[in-house]
Amino acid sequence: MHIVACIKQVPDTTQVRVNPETNTLIREGIPSIVNPYDTHAVEEAVSLKDRYGGKVSILTMGPPQAREALQKALSMGADQAFLLSDGKFAGADTLATSYALAEAVRYIDGKDPVDVVICGKQTIDGDTAQVGPGIACRLGFTQMTCVDQVLEVAVKERTITVRRHLEGAHEVLRSSLPAVLTVVKEINEPRYATLPNLIRALEADIPVLTAATLGLDADRCGLKGSPTKVKKIFPPPRRAGGGMVKAEPMGDAVTAFMEKVRAEGLLLAPGGATADRGSGAAGTSGKAVAAGDAGPEPKSGEVWVFVEQSDGSAARVSWELLGVGRALANDLKTNLAAVVAGHRSADVLAEAVAYGADVVYSVDSEVLAHYRTVPFARVVVSLVRKYRPDVLLMGATITGRDLASAVATDLATGLTADCTGLVIGIDTKLLEQTRPAFGGNIMATIFTEKCRPQMATVRPRVMAMPPRDPSRRGRLVKGALDMTEGEVATKLVEYGREVAADTVNLVDADIIVSGGRGMGSKDNFRLIRKLAEAFGGVAGASRAAVDAKWMGYEHQVGQTGRTVRPRLYMACGISGAVQHLVGMQTSDVIIAVNSDPNAPIFSVASLGIVGNALEVVPALTAAVAKARADAAGGKA
Repeated sequence: MHIVACIKQVPDTTQVRVNPETNTLIREGIPSIVNPYDTHAVEEAVSLKDRYGGKVSILTMGPPQAREALQKALSMGADQAFLLSDGKFAGADTLATSYALAEAVRYIDGKDPVDVVICGKQTIDGDTAQVGPGIACRLGFTQMTCVDQVLEVAVKERTITVRRHLEGAHEVLRSSLPAVLTVVKEINEPRYATLPNLIRALEADIPVLTAATLGLDADRCGLKGSPTKVKKIFPPPRRAGGGMVKAEPMGDAVTAFMEKVRAEGLLLAPGGATADRGSGAAGTSGKAVAAGDAGPEPKSGEVWVFVEQSDGSAARVSWELLGVGRALANDLKTNLAAVVAGHRSADVLAEAVAYGADVVYSVDSEVLAHYRTVPFARVVVSLVRKYRPDVLLMGATITGRDLASAVATDLATGLTADCTGLVIGIDTKLLEQTRPAFGGNIMATIFTEKCRPQMATVRPRVMAMPPRDPSRRGRLVKGALDMTEGEVATKLVEYGREVAADTVNLVDADIIVSGGRGMGSKDNFRLIRKLAEAFGGVAGASRAAVDAKWMGYEHQVGQTGRTVRPRLYMACGISGAVQHLVGMQTSDVIIAVNSDPNAPIFSVASLGIVGNALEVVPALTAAVAKARADAAGGKA
């Protein structure tokens, strides 16, 4: 078995800054590291070689110094490495990057057939998660993203079975080889290098592949082959902070805290999922009218939203995207349309109209009963080619990222991930897409000038929910899937919702209490859970706490975790690194507890408490529990 692991040398995003005068990146003195997700890809490749035999090849694209990253991978047990390096590759976006890497894999495959390509889920500089799916699409390999366990490789039968981590669920897929996997950190623990492997890595002959070596089309490489362009970069905006109080004496801090939560009406909040919080709409209950022929005629240049669904229900982010999509459609003076692919989705079709769609494009098939990349991508691509929308939006969920990357690659158009702002340029009439990058240390506004549709993904809870009007009427346009179940290489073996006691739904929570490195240990996170329980909320964590294995990844808030927008967000023992702030700073109320009065978290906090979180949190828990008990007992 021949496994190729793709890796990338990236800047340490914790040290990336923007020059405030020129709004350009300050690159000097920033160390480079191997993308953390990619070390897990290398480990999985070597582990599969250990289990099934074969060899592991490592591939990276970068400048000559990227050889260091390849040497590290070789020291972990890989057999050979290739450096894809050429000035023509400079400035490549994800579409141009996947083109060069896919052709390099094809070159390696020509020498020794490749069975599996493994990539990290995403890189920490871009956080797009687009390159792996792009490689799969270009090579015609099956695609399975966010894999947390490779269960079996049947070498003779040419199949691979994996477990995928989803939001609040998991699935087991079996697919034919060759395949491209992207892996999450939870899949393994990367090994340390051995001395013999270190020596071998330093002495290894690493071939350099250029555009000429691979016979690449220069117009599809680097900046020239990149449909997305950066309009500007700038430091991330910060919300104004509120007052601060010291935890000495503790009574003053507790009093200030209770006054704040009472004033915001947070004590009696249920803390669970609220489907329409923040919609600003009244009288929105009732069954929506089925989509029919009452809306406007379809036309080219529309704004489209892909409606993601699971277990018969649409993802909330799809309705949020219809909200921002309405503003975009109004500015472009065009229709707002929803794309619904699934099986027996009549209620979802009606809800799409209720949340603002003028037109609903629907494809119903048993093949689409459960999400798999190829049939869903075929539906979207065929609809796009027939009706030619100007804008296509998807949720930046595991499914949305998987699908958007495949669709954008097939259509050879630009895709911007994890956007926090979408507007139509006044003069250009182009979609200006603003997103965080480099761990949230910078913001970039990106546009796609020539290719269509202009594509973007947006995380849940970034955009506000639109009003729901069940009396709205829209036009239904039916399409068809030209694919049978027998033609789908990937089969669903198992699907299940997570029911473990520690399962958490951060995205839909009204109250989140998060802990960070300042909590000191895994055992101390019981204090975070107790305060969350006292509020009727859920527990979250910073990346540092998750990396230390004090909490599971499903609790992580931030750029590489979940983006949340609760009524109350409490940050306890969290310093406030930019990558954490971008995931929670749109919360209605932020209360921070930290012993460092200069901690960045206080700059965005509605109320800051300066004190030891291990002492402050129990005091706040007692006060909240007493206040809710008094309220339940009818006391003032």
